[in-house]
Amino acid sequence: MTRLEIAVVLDGHEHTATTTIAHTSPHTVALETVLADAPIELHSTYLGHPRQSTHATHLYLPDETSARTITAVHRHDEIPVCAARQRCLLDHYGVLVDQARTAGAELRVLVHDENLAAIDTLT
Repeated sequence: MTRLEIAVVLDGHEHTATTTIAHTSPHTVALETVLADAPIELHSTYLGHPRQSTHATHLYLPDETSARTITAVHRHDEIPVCAARQRCLLDHYGVLVDQARTAGAELRVLVHDENLAAIDTLT
């Protein structure tokens, strides 16, 4: 398991967030991002195989009383879980931004190269 400390900008204010990444098998990656001082969380699981599509399920918690589940199927070459886990991380952050926008907030995730490199060091 790997933890990344990242910066996000929510409605013009910078916040610290933590993304936890677990590579549970060659075909599964689980990620969660939690903002330290705002009640926003996203939990994502990616399940894929070289001969099949990648399936993603996301649980978005925009506040302490609400929850939204989002599912998506991606072509294997778009998000190959086994070969390019960085794409799972980028998609996860993209879902976080999209869901915040749907809830009426503006969110930007500041992704650095070392964050992307960290996910591919998981064994």
